[in-house]
Amino acid sequence: MHSLASFFGRAGGVGAGRSLQRLQAAAVRFTTTTTTETSATDSKTTTIESRYPVRYTQELAWSDMDGFGHMNNARYLTYFENARIKYLQEMDKSVLDNKSPVNIVIGEVQCHFKSAVSWPGSVTTQIGVTEIGESYFVNRYRMICDATGKVASEGWARVVTVNSDNGRKTKVPERVIEGIHKLETPFL
Repeated sequence: MHSLASFFGRAGGVGAGRSLQRLQAAAVRFTTTTTTETSATDSKTTTIESRYPVRYTQELAWSDMDGFGHMNNARYLTYFENARIKYLQEMDKSVLDNKSPVNIVIGEVQCHFKSAVSWPGSVTTQIGVTEIGESYFVNRYRMICDATGKVASEGWARVVTVNSDNGRKTKVPERVIEGIHKLETPFL
């Protein structure tokens, strides 16, 4: 398991002339550039990562609402998925080809609900990659209600690469690593 900057540093993708110290400094900036919110009723501080290279805005659908007039909690994961597809399209459209020798699947996902979202309106889901492992990468999400500017949810997903022939985990393809590098480097 590697931080994004250290992974690209060892792979030589961040710039041949950069020293290890500069790469480590970039990794620290990537993981610690945050804003902090503290609720008046809760002394616990919530840290929100502030760097996401891809943003996906979509209109809320009436069918996404629950009986209380809020977006149904299961729909948040669908909106995360839509942002993930946008990220993959910007990275390398061939990753989404169902004839590819390597498929991507969600191994684990988590969503933290922060504030309600109601129809009509839209949300913008921000997405980035925070970690790359041998057979996975981790997407980080932040969903913003466009009407209020409030964070509606935050989450992450471990995206696993699997061999399409045998269904077993396999190494993240080099073209995927290069695509992530292309999108994430401006934020390091």
